[in-house]
This record gives sequence, C-alpha cells and structure tokens, in this order.
Amino acid sequence: MVQLKQIESATEEEKQTAKDWQQVEEIIRGNPYREAVKQEMYKMSQDEKERYLYLREEMAVSDEVSRMRTAIKEGEKEELN
Repeated sequence: MVQLKQIESATEEEKQTAKDWQQVEEIIRGNPYREAVKQEMYKMSQDEKERYLYLREEMAVSDEVSRMRTAIKEGEKEELN
C-alpha cells in the first residue's frame, strides 16, 4: 500500500527512472559478473569512503595510462630521430 501511494505521487521523471532501473535489473539478473558490479556500485553509492577509494583508484589507473602513452610517444619520437 505504501509503495502504491509513492508511485501515485511520483513525478513522470521518477516513474521513468523506476522503469529504467527495472530494465537494468532484468538485464543483470542471472549474470554473476553483472551482479557483482551492481553490488559494488550500490556499495559505492551508499558509502562516501568507498566512493572516495574507488575514485582514487580510477585516478591512479588513468594516471598510469597517461604515463604509458607519454612514454610510448617519446619512444616513437626517439626512434624517428
């Protein structure tokens, strides 16, 4: 009954978001890899510390990729000279 009242008072955007999440749940269901990702995303969204650690790790990976690309470009320049 409570959910019914919540649905009735929801905006169209909120209703569409709920439908979108239902579709995501259907896609994820039964796939253990996607389930694991969903659990991590949920955990990250609920915990500020987890979110910070995740973003810090993402930045570290991005920095490493940038360093590798720079090293490759420098190596290619030296090879051409």
